Amino acid sequence: MKTTDTTSKRARRGAVLASGLACAALLLGGCAAEPREAADAAIVIQNTQNVPTWDDTVLDEAIAQVRSSGGRVTVTIADSNPTSQTFDFGEVADSALNQDRLERKLRDALRQGADDPGVDLLKSIEVGATSIAGSSNVVGVYVVSSGIADTGLLNMAGSNLVEADADAVAEYYAAKNELPDLSWVRVVTWYGMGATADGQAAPSTAQKASMEALYQAVLEKCGTGLSVQNASVARPEPRGGGLPAVGVVEFAPTEPYVAASGTDANAATEFSSTQLGFVGDGVEFVDPAQAAAALGGIAEQLKANPGLAATVTCGAASYPWEEGYSQELSERRAAAVCAALQDMGVDASQLTPRGVGNGGNADDIDPETGLQDPQKAAAKRTTVIEVHANGNATA
Repeated sequence: MKTTDTTSKRARRGAVLASGLACAALLLGGCAAEPREAADAAIVIQNTQNVPTWDDTVLDEAIAQVRSSGGRVTVTIADSNPTSQTFDFGEVADSALNQDRLERKLRDALRQGADDPGVDLLKSIEVGATSIAGSSNVVGVYVVSSGIADTGLLNMAGSNLVEADADAVAEYYAAKNELPDLSWVRVVTWYGMGATADGQAAPSTAQKASMEALYQAVLEKCGTGLSVQNASVARPEPRGGGLPAVGVVEFAPTEPYVAASGTDANAATEFSSTQLGFVGDGVEFVDPAQAAAALGGIAEQLKANPGLAATVTCGAASYPWEEGYSQELSERRAAAVCAALQDMGVDASQLTPRGVGNGGNADDIDPETGLQDPQKAAAKRTTVIEVHANGNATA
């Protein structure tokens, strides 16, 4: 008679069942969505005098991404003494109602006016980026600003920083150890560059391009990049009053030269490097249309008065120098301006190009770094056109 070990069979069946349940649990666990890593974003926004009211809907996608992940959004109001506010959606992740309330507070913060006079944009970006330092998942650092600073390292008021060579500015400040470390930020996304209101004149196309190049070069030296967005972010309604004072930046005028009437001579006009700006160490204009507008009045005056002539004087401040390089470059640029005037119909006999190099001295070298002071160098990169009697004119 065969004896069956029922206890052993029950144990085996139980083991099989337990094993099946365990496998099912593993399968189900494998199919379940893994927890999403919290994403963080920093927003730096300029709510001051002289800028428009901003349309912050351009930030909707970034805010939604942070909210859905239970991350943080920090808001920094750009001024001379910027501070950040933090909105942590991870603290209200269990309640959609509380998330809505927190987002409304965040939106209100984006419209909050500045507290302190002046705008230090590089410092504001540093404060905003630092507020999410250490995050393992940074959605981005977003800036909504005109880009026009009136204090701090990139102070454009009372200086010719916009006229300076952007790469030289960045290298100069890096050599002086004055730039912040933003290497954990992949890219700074910028909205509103060049947008102005009230008493602040808007930069020209060439000046705006110079501003973008300046921030690009400086932020790269800080260890990050720049992406300037062209989407319009200016709302039609005016900004409210009660904001602290912000200095007006006097950009070099871009209006065409107004010719003197008749045959008046001995009129000298100085053009900045954004009015008649040249690309790099070349002789091509940064903005040919702007150059044509700047030169148009002089061209018309010379064409109408053969008894007048013009001497075109250009400077240059290339660095590091090779023997005679700045002199040769300034001569080529003066010739390029004369060629542009000839293309407008001015007779070659009325034009005299003159290059003056760097002025015959190196007073723009900073003794601390051995580098060229970019703002002093920019002062040498001007073009002066003097209208005078034409000694070559025939009676």
